[in-house]
Amino acid sequence: MSAERPYQWVLEWTRDTLSGVLGGVACVYSTQPLDTTKVKMQTFPDQYKSVYGTLSKTFRAEGIRGLYAGSIPAVWANIGESGSAFLAYGRISNMIQRWTGVNSHEELPLFHKACCGAGAGGVASFILTPTELIKCRLQTQFLTGRATAGSPTTPMSMAWHIIKKEGPMALMRGWTPTLAREAWGYFFLFGGYEASWVVLGLPEEGVPPPMWKSFIAGGIGGSCCWGFAFPLDVIKSRVQVDSTGITPIAATKDIMRTQGPKGFFRGLSPCLMRAFPGCGMLFVAAEYTKTAFNYFCDLT
Repeated sequence: MSAERPYQWVLEWTRDTLSGVLGGVACVYSTQPLDTTKVKMQTFPDQYKSVYGTLSKTFRAEGIRGLYAGSIPAVWANIGESGSAFLAYGRISNMIQRWTGVNSHEELPLFHKACCGAGAGGVASFILTPTELIKCRLQTQFLTGRATAGSPTTPMSMAWHIIKKEGPMALMRGWTPTLAREAWGYFFLFGGYEASWVVLGLPEEGVPPPMWKSFIAGGIGGSCCWGFAFPLDVIKSRVQVDSTGITPIAATKDIMRTQGPKGFFRGLSPCLMRAFPGCGMLFVAAEYTKTAFNYFCDLT
């Protein structure tokens, strides 16, 4: 496509955003029960000690709906997170290409690509914080003693409940650890994804990447992301579920005091079990959406 084509940037922004949106939807619905398990093991370690035990206990008490509790805000969270992250990743990559004088994203050094990911994660944190707060509250309200017959059961009712009880700014509770987790995690997500393609072999330009390679590269990137960022996620979940306004520093001290260093890795098993297939599906959906969009809109 010619560089002089009018409104090319609109098509590129739409392509990158749509790729992230559909990738986020695929990620959530393929792995949501494991996310519920992760959050419960992080925030109530005395009650939920193993992956199987948490899945079994949740299913017996709440049924399949309990395993997918928070899935709607999780979808919206991932739509917002992945859509904004993939959009930001493309735009930051373009800026670095201009600054360094390279002709394409593929020519950027791996470290620069990982830094693009960190910037994309920072952008996504602003959208992700309120949706993750609502998701975590829906997943754990029956364990905190806050649930009653009239307790909120939908994302909108939970959001309104938080606003009425704690004020509008409460929806951004946990933004600081979310920002740290997203920037640090996305550095390894995109860095791991791009590094995997070096080993697997990049596809020819204009040719859709093999689905299995996209899945493996995405799974490796997701595992790297969560493996390095998980302690920040534990702190983030504790801050968002706690109703007393605990700070990230106080939450960190409390976890260390009551559980020791291992407390920062509570729920890591279901998280890694979820990360590989979830991020694999994320990048498969994103890559094939991008390829289809390029084909139908004559983008290169």
